[in-house]
Amino acid sequence: TDPAFDALTAERSSIMRAGDQSSVDQTVGALLDLSSRAEQTGYPLSALKARAISSYKLRRSGTPEALQQASELLDRHVAWLEAPASASAAATLAYERASLALERFGDDRRAWRELRIAEDRYAQVADPAFVTVALKQADIQSRAGATQEARQRLEAALSRCEQGPCRTDLRLPRSTCAGVALSWTGCAESGSQRARAPQGDRTTPRGPSGPVPA
Repeated sequence: TDPAFDALTAERSSIMRAGDQSSVDQTVGALLDLSSRAEQTGYPLSALKARAISSYKLRRSGTPEALQQASELLDRHVAWLEAPASASAAATLAYERASLALERFGDDRRAWRELRIAEDRYAQVADPAFVTVALKQADIQSRAGATQEARQRLEAALSRCEQGPCRTDLRLPRSTCAGVALSWTGCAESGSQRARAPQGDRTTPRGPSGPVPA
């Protein structure tokens, strides 16, 4: 093992655990400090993960200032993300960009482009997070009136989940539930019903904004 890498990972986990008792500014500040140190000491992937989580936290806070900061973090060009070994990290970044495009600008076209990138990159490494992309794509299709296409996309994702590793801690956005009914989604008007995973496991849903970047 690499002690320096392990220390960065442990620190990131500690920051996240403390997040419930800290403000968004405090959490993001700690993550960006970690990101800077990771980059300076030769751990670019750890740096990127910390920035991606920072963007997620800022996006969820929803203030104009936070959304602007999230956009700046995500717009940084990272040349090494083009490498095949970086497929999962590239997918995570594209997913966050898509989420921000939807929540800050309401830009379905831009979000769809980023989601296609995420879909392709996750597929390259069989990352179980691929289902997060399918859910968001289906939401866009459902809101556009393409409910049959949304259903087909979700059924395909469900089929893949039954065949291999899959994120099962997610719930469909309510707007998708209105047009697409699958037993897996566990849709409820109150938003409190838990998702039913393909294997029958019960997990806590994260809601439409997606999971915290891994």
